[in-house]
Amino acid sequence: MVLGLVATTGIARDSTWLLCSSDSLVLSVHEHRAGSAGRETSLTLIYGVHQLHGTLQDTDSGPVKLSSATRAGETNFTGKANVDYDSGKVVLTGTLKIDGEAAKVKTTMQCKEMSSEFSFVD
Repeated sequence: MVLGLVATTGIARDSTWLLCSSDSLVLSVHEHRAGSAGRETSLTLIYGVHQLHGTLQDTDSGPVKLSSATRAGETNFTGKANVDYDSGKVVLTGTLKIDGEAAKVKTTMQCKEMSSEFSFVD
């Protein structure tokens, strides 16, 4: 089966996607338009099999709550996120609760800007 090349060059031209990591955490940061509401920074924090989601509205830093879609009360992050696009870093400070066990987090994550251009090549 040949899929060929499909390029979608119009997608995400008005957004920034960062992939950030520390020794044990990974964070996907996607800053984008949020309709008439302005801008939004969507955050996905990954720890092992746990994925926590949340947003910052019209800002790149401030209080944030990231929750698990399936275990929001037992698995979440509550604290502050500071995204610095110039330095390519994110600072997370707060409490990470995994399956009910809480741990303090204070980490600076190094980020890589991912491409907003998307294509399949087979």
